[in-house]
Amino acid sequence: MTGRSAALTTLVAIGAMWLGTAGMSANGQEFFPAPKGKVGLVYFGVVKDARSGRPVRDFAYITIRDRLTGISIPFAGDTPGHYRTPDIGAAIKELGEAADPQQLDFTLFVPGYKKVKLQKLPRKATGAIEVSFKLEPEDSRSSDAASAQSVAISSSGGGGFAGPSIAIATFLIAVLLSAIVMVGQTLIRPATTAD
Repeated sequence: MTGRSAALTTLVAIGAMWLGTAGMSANGQEFFPAPKGKVGLVYFGVVKDARSGRPVRDFAYITIRDRLTGISIPFAGDTPGHYRTPDIGAAIKELGEAADPQQLDFTLFVPGYKKVKLQKLPRKATGAIEVSFKLEPEDSRSSDAASAQSVAISSSGGGGFAGPSIAIATFLIAVLLSAIVMVGQTLIRPATTAD
């Protein structure tokens, strides 16, 4: 294989790996696949440590309770601190009611952090709504009243997380592997002798 064809093969391999990362996101798997059809009411966000500002590494255990119908929907986020609720609007609609954010209780628990109970959610009753949290560690010395959890709320037409970090990491790994293959080919190639 000549130097030019090796370089071309390397570029094709890198391009194929780059395109292969399009369906990937968090943890090497598709993170919260896009819902089919219209979204009723979905909450998503990031759970971060209030001190470091980094996503929490433990699972976030979340329960959403509708006070009007009495249903509770428990679920868990993933380890890099992301979460996405099931379609709460569709679940409540199946019971013959309309989703009312003013009737929802949002309870969040992460081991090692203070529990959060959010009763005032955005008034928007349809679509995907971002609600992110900054949690205080349990060992924090401030009182419960003074250590109100920080909550960031925003509406979004999107419905999940598709960060470029896994694609960039995969690209860099592909470049590194290609460089190793090229060096290996050079070392294995027999030496030419001049007559």
